[in-house]
Amino acid sequence: MSPAKTGTASAKGAPPERILVALDESEDSWRAVEYVAEGFGRSPGVRVTLLHILPDLPPEFWDTGHFLSRAERQSREQAVKEWETSQEKKWAALVKRARARLVRSGLRTAAVRRKFVPGVGDAAAEIVDEARKGRFSTIVIGRGGRRPGPSSLLGGNADRVVRLAWDRNVIVAGAAVRP
Repeated sequence: MSPAKTGTASAKGAPPERILVALDESEDSWRAVEYVAEGFGRSPGVRVTLLHILPDLPPEFWDTGHFLSRAERQSREQAVKEWETSQEKKWAALVKRARARLVRSGLRTAAVRRKFVPGVGDAAAEIVDEARKGRFSTIVIGRGGRRPGPSSLLGGNADRVVRLAWDRNVIVAGAAVRP
């Protein structure tokens, strides 16, 4: 079924559809944005949140194995803030592009939000946690790279989101899988 035929309108009095789109720089992630734009863009009451999980801190910010002096600690904190700011700027350009695409599809600007979450190691668990905390009914994620092995048709994060989000609708967008 094409994405255009899967859009849902909220029934009168029912809460609006809340969709969480996991967004990164991959082509499959952009396919998730396109899927939501085509499938839900003209549906009344739909609200979309674009979620980006910040990668783990680079090794140069990790514990050095000794107690930091006050000056070292302040220097490290400043370096981490600068790194996070650069990541947020990178994210801001991507979310601006995604938001523009969703608004062109018919969603109201106010119905498209963004959320930026520092990562702590397991992006799939972070995505599902955000979906539960935010009471999102649907998670849309790009397929990602396929792991080797006959049992996995999805990339690592998509596969884990599908397994962890047993209480949510999960849509995996991406290139067709060929046997």
